[in-house]
Amino acid sequence: MTESKSPQKPSRPFGVTLALITCFVMFVVLPVIEVAFVMGVDNMMTFDEVGRSGLNVIGIEQFGSQMILQSASALGFCILIVMAWLGRPANIRLIFSAAVASLGILTIVSQIIPRLMTSSTVLDSTRDFNQSVLIFYLIMTIFITLYSVWYLNRWAARAFYRGYYLPEDIEEMKRIEEELRSPAENIQHTSTV
Repeated sequence: MTESKSPQKPSRPFGVTLALITCFVMFVVLPVIEVAFVMGVDNMMTFDEVGRSGLNVIGIEQFGSQMILQSASALGFCILIVMAWLGRPANIRLIFSAAVASLGILTIVSQIIPRLMTSSTVLDSTRDFNQSVLIFYLIMTIFITLYSVWYLNRWAARAFYRGYYLPEDIEEMKRIEEELRSPAENIQHTSTV
């Protein structure tokens, strides 16, 4: 493959921006909010050195190591997002795609599916609501993971991370421009007749 003589450097496609923002929300913001919520609830329940008020949070001790791991992975992924936003190094596209796929699978396998499979021993009005939220979270995780990996492997994203257009990329841009121009010319032609 040869470099194009085009002096124009590829700009960041909108699809890359969309993928980075949705991944930031899904894999950085939501895990950090969950950790902050659990820590906040745990801190509200403590009233002195020897006891807790009113509520026993079962499993909060073992959740501590998961919170550290969840926070560390969110921070690491945030650094990857910044690097992917800047487009450097050139192979960040592949590293980011692998990280998105790994985090998507890890989120589904370690967080969503176990919570969906857990049958609550308490019957209350939040049980049905919790199930529908987890199903929505599952669908969005799958969708965002697939979209991000798919779009980061499209020709426009590859050109952005490569830093220059290949001749095939220029041909693809011309084809797309031609497709967009023909309906507009047909509309203009029919309106003048």
